[in-house]
Amino acid sequence: MYDCPVPAGLGSVEDWIFQHLYDHPNEKHSTLSLLEQLDQVLGDEPSQFEECNRIRGIMGAAPFTLEEYAAERKPTRRAVQRAVETLIREGWANGKRKSDTEGVFFESLDLTNKGTREALARVNDKVKRETPPQSFESTVREIHERKRKEANEGESKG
Repeated sequence: MYDCPVPAGLGSVEDWIFQHLYDHPNEKHSTLSLLEQLDQVLGDEPSQFEECNRIRGIMGAAPFTLEEYAAERKPTRRAVQRAVETLIREGWANGKRKSDTEGVFFESLDLTNKGTREALARVNDKVKRETPPQSFESTVREIHERKRKEANEGESKG
């Protein structure tokens, strides 16, 4: 189980932050603003309460109450900060390190050139995965033509 909830369709908080930085280049980003944004995105998603408890039942765990489920869906500053640090360590983002009473955080976050290239590569990979290859259509067409031809030959022999 993740140490922090993630929006549907994404594998990690790092993925969400990475995509968010790429999709919103004109916004000012910080660990704290990303935490607020992630909380809003998770709050806007349809509830998976029943599905979550179904899976917990399969795993032999006690079901969540609504309050426990809501608490589990709440992202933490620690998890968002760790995700930001991962992006910085990979060289995909940079920012200004600051601190307050709760610890270190980053402001003025933005993608580096390397991060932008990685984001473009991920977008391209996603398009490739979602788009069937051109040869798929011609292969299907050939199969249908072959079946029709075989059916016609079978009728002319019989």
